[in-house]
Amino acid sequence: MCEILVSINALKSPVDWEIVKSLNDKVALVESGAVKKCGEERKEGSDLWNFVVKSGDTTPLKNSSWLRWIACRLVMLEKREHDLVFLKMLGKTGKCLVECGEFSLGSDVFDTATSLYDEVMKSVVGNQERQDTRKVGWMLFVWRMQSAWKEGKMELAWMFFNKAKDLVKDSNESIEDFLVLIYNKVLEMYNIGMYQASIEWLNEYIQLSTSDKVRVGEALKIVSNCYLHLGDAEKAVSYIEKSLEFSKNEDSEMVHVKCLLLANPNSAIQPFKLFITSPDVSFSNKIAICKAAGDVKNADLGLFGYETLLSSLSKKDVVDSRLFFEVSQSYLEFLFSCNSVNYISSQNLIELVMKNVQSGKVQFLSEEVYSLVALLWERGVFDVKNANFRTGNEWFTCASTLMHLTKCTEHLEELSKNISICSYELHNYTEATSSAKNSIEGGCTDLKPDFILFSSLLHLHDPEGASSALSSTLRRASSNDDKVKYLEACCGVCEEQNEESILVKCLREMFASLPGNSAAGTTVVVFKQLLKRECSVGLLKRFSEMLQGDSAGVVGEETGDVEWCLAFLFNTGKASYTSNSLLLCCWCFFVYNELSKCFQPYSELYENRILACLMGAACGSESVGKEVSDQIMVMSKEAKECLEKLRIKGSSSNNPIDKLETTCNTVGVKVALSLGNGVEGAVSSLIQSGANPSVLELVGMSCVSAGKTSEGIKCLETAITQTCKEPELNAKRFARVIREIVSNSPDENALNTIKKALTVMKSVGENYPPTEIEWLMATSWNKGNRSRYSHDFGRAESWFTTALDISIFVKNKDDTKKMMNEEYQKFHSIKV
Repeated sequence: MCEILVSINALKSPVDWEIVKSLNDKVALVESGAVKKCGEERKEGSDLWNFVVKSGDTTPLKNSSWLRWIACRLVMLEKREHDLVFLKMLGKTGKCLVECGEFSLGSDVFDTATSLYDEVMKSVVGNQERQDTRKVGWMLFVWRMQSAWKEGKMELAWMFFNKAKDLVKDSNESIEDFLVLIYNKVLEMYNIGMYQASIEWLNEYIQLSTSDKVRVGEALKIVSNCYLHLGDAEKAVSYIEKSLEFSKNEDSEMVHVKCLLLANPNSAIQPFKLFITSPDVSFSNKIAICKAAGDVKNADLGLFGYETLLSSLSKKDVVDSRLFFEVSQSYLEFLFSCNSVNYISSQNLIELVMKNVQSGKVQFLSEEVYSLVALLWERGVFDVKNANFRTGNEWFTCASTLMHLTKCTEHLEELSKNISICSYELHNYTEATSSAKNSIEGGCTDLKPDFILFSSLLHLHDPEGASSALSSTLRRASSNDDKVKYLEACCGVCEEQNEESILVKCLREMFASLPGNSAAGTTVVVFKQLLKRECSVGLLKRFSEMLQGDSAGVVGEETGDVEWCLAFLFNTGKASYTSNSLLLCCWCFFVYNELSKCFQPYSELYENRILACLMGAACGSESVGKEVSDQIMVMSKEAKECLEKLRIKGSSSNNPIDKLETTCNTVGVKVALSLGNGVEGAVSSLIQSGANPSVLELVGMSCVSAGKTSEGIKCLETAITQTCKEPELNAKRFARVIREIVSNSPDENALNTIKKALTVMKSVGENYPPTEIEWLMATSWNKGNRSRYSHDFGRAESWFTTALDISIFVKNKDDTKKMMNEEYQKFHSIKV
């Protein structure tokens, strides 16, 4: 027995995919000639086909479809002429393959089947044989049409429909089944909007169904609806009128009225009224025809229809509540959709609803109530967006009243918010205040009602209430973004109402919450407003932090505000220095520099930045110290960087670069003294920069005062050296520096310094301050005595002789000088 036949006989349902693949591979080997035919291929194919048929749905569709295809290929290996059974097998296999998603293979199988059909038809001889073949062809073409539908190939389906239609008379199948097939497919196409295709198929369907008037009437009605959707009202009317000739029913009459409304409104009046007032027409269709009147903007018929329906319902002893709300909702939608809203009718409708609910005639249904509320709400929002606050407020108020009446209060806080907005825009601040409070107490999640409350209270001249509301909102708000937006709006109202104290409070709170989700530049605008009112160290610190975080967002495009702030900071810094407010001065100049860096062209005004940094660092160094050590270091560093950029750019217009450099180095020494490190290097830089004697004197004395004596003496000695080189020596300054050096130097250095002073005395004569000469003489004599008593006679000798040399320039001290000479003689005799 052949291997394939053995495998087929061993099959058991359900058949898994691996077995299908194995069997397919074996058949493929026979087809390719790799395995020799056994002569029983047709039997194998028949047995396999029968197995699939008997298995029914137990095997998955894909697996059974492939088994059918394998069976067909086995039969094909022993092909016979006029094999109608094989033709049916191919058709059924193609249909199954397409149904399981194997579109490509299914299409190939159908192509094989239709080609084979054409071959058979060419060779048939007898009438019976021809008729039998056409029956098979009809079935094959119907299957192919269905498969083409499934594949979405409508043109292919149309082609095979026409082929099947030509053979329908020769088929044993009932034409009814064929028509049902077509009708169901048309409904499917109609429901997904394929109106043109539906028309084409239905026209064919109508030709095949001429004997069934009801079926033709329904088909004509659908064609009419298709034309309505396509906007061809005249054809829609034509087809619906043909439909009514075949069968009359409620749906057909409704379509007829719809068509007339679109094609010829005047001719629709009477049919519309008859349809609405007919006791035999369902309320759902009456509502539908009223909606149709609304769709074509036929206000007169729409009003007539809905009023008639409400009147009819209200006259009944027992009102169908659900139907009442359905009509009311549809009517309100119609009224709101009209080009010119009929406010009186809308208000009357809502009053009717409330009256019937309040009287108990209509039982309120929460779902329906919320639907009406949603319509009123939506219309209110629409009017507000179009600045119609009065009517918007009316709709919101109607919705609120209805919600309270029916106790359907979900989202009432949002509705209260909307009422507060409308009342506020209408300048009804009392109502706005009340509604805003209701919204807030109801748990409204945004801060719009909070702003309405705050602003309304200000407009009602209640600043205490507004301030309290502001504080409450800030405690409740969790989002910085919301706070900033809220406070920004509050600031605007405060300025408008001239509420300065609350404005400052708002500005402070806003500044503390920035940046949030504010627009770029908001921070510098608020900063400016606060600077106008108070310039504090805390404010400057906070602004500095924000600049370091996002300078672009802080500054934005607010050029004028930035320039104002820069000018204010510079001037306030100078004024603070004058008034000895050194900490404020330091921060003003620090923020000035930081703001300048992120704003063109101020970032390149290097001279201004150098001066600001130097003044700021100097102020910080003088009395503030380590409290602003970071800021002092930054300013000192950036002053030097700006100086280098200025040097590259060229000389400044106001101050020579060498003068700026000296000032930088001078401040550098102050900074180093303040921080307690780097003094030696700073002093060296100052001396190397060629600072003048007066600068060196001041810096030297500062160093000595700060305990940096060696660095101070170094400055003072350099000052002395430079002073001696001056054409006109300033004897008073020279003497002052000499005293400072002598007072703070070891004896050896002090002695050398005094000797320099003695040289200068000889050259300047009486210009040397007499008191300083006397002080030097006394200091030298005293140091000589100390050396004498410590038995350092050599050093004592030097001090005594120096004192005696100085005494020559001392006037009116003869007794002192005589005493000194006598003491010196005694000392000298003892020493010898």
